[in-house]
Amino acid sequence: MIKKHLVWTLAVLTLLSCQSEISNREDFVPPYFQLEEFVKKQASQLEGKTLHKEIQIDETKETVHLSPDKENWLQELDFFIQADINRPSLASAYEIADDANTLSYTLKKGEKSKLKFLEIVLDQQGYPSKIIFKMSGSNTFYESNTDGWLSVSADSKLIDQFEVTGRQKVMFLSPILMQVKAKIE
Repeated sequence: MIKKHLVWTLAVLTLLSCQSEISNREDFVPPYFQLEEFVKKQASQLEGKTLHKEIQIDETKETVHLSPDKENWLQELDFFIQADINRPSLASAYEIADDANTLSYTLKKGEKSKLKFLEIVLDQQGYPSKIIFKMSGSNTFYESNTDGWLSVSADSKLIDQFEVTGRQKVMFLSPILMQVKAKIE
């Protein structure tokens, strides 16, 4: 009988804690530039544009030309979506520098996040003209570094090019180097 009450009590407490987590997410006011929202909006507006992409993995190069739909644009720009830091757990994890036309976010010492640095360069109207990120992560067996940038056309206000470079190293294996250079027309 005591076990039954204990199980019910734990179940109720678990539900209550989940409920407060959900309401915390709904009440969350993003403290940083909303990069994921920006990229999703761009993906919608980029439909019909042509992507010219050069992919290099170690010594192998490939060039592709395609016209992605919104979902494929989201996949192409996924590294930038991953660079979004607007999560409740990261609300105070970054030092913010807001200089004239540049917003930059640097991970504070002692905080944990894959994204180490994010910079948003704004044009005269306050619209992003360039976005730069640096990510890294590691554990006992794996190390990964990824840097990327995108630029936005001053005329169309759409992403016109981006680049992502990365290095992945798994213990006992040679590192894998990756680079993607893309232009959008």
